[in-house]
Amino acid sequence: MGSSNLPKWNTLIDGVLALEFSPTTMEQAYAIAQMPHARTSNSLLSPHFHWTYYDEEQVWGDVVWCMEYSCANIDITFPNTNTLCVVDSSKSPLLHHMTDMINITNTLNESAICSIRIFRNATSPLDTLETGALLLEYDIHYENIFYGNTDLSG
Repeated sequence: MGSSNLPKWNTLIDGVLALEFSPTTMEQAYAIAQMPHARTSNSLLSPHFHWTYYDEEQVWGDVVWCMEYSCANIDITFPNTNTLCVVDSSKSPLLHHMTDMINITNTLNESAICSIRIFRNATSPLDTLETGALLLEYDIHYENIFYGNTDLSG
């Protein structure tokens, strides 16, 4: 099955690219995350977005980043999806922004799978940045049974 409304790769700086999410059209990307064997079962998952933007006119505003997800342990049916969003304010073009953590309580064990749709909710009245938002990275922090908090990059 194909996907529509995918963000486009655009230049971040020189020859380096990032996914650019439109300020007017709902665009989405997808990720799969497997819970690591060293993750503490049932511990909090804390996904977040790393992003930036560029604009010659020094435009400021807010971006609404969202994730829709469904997670299942082995031998368990995937449930209906949940959607969680976070609003982050732009501070300066080409500044590395990091959104607040989205905290998810769960009953996931090692090797559980999460199927994830990440998107900028450009149609939300809370999304006021009038330029493209460049996604640098999306990752999920979790508690590691050996080392405490760590992250699962996606």
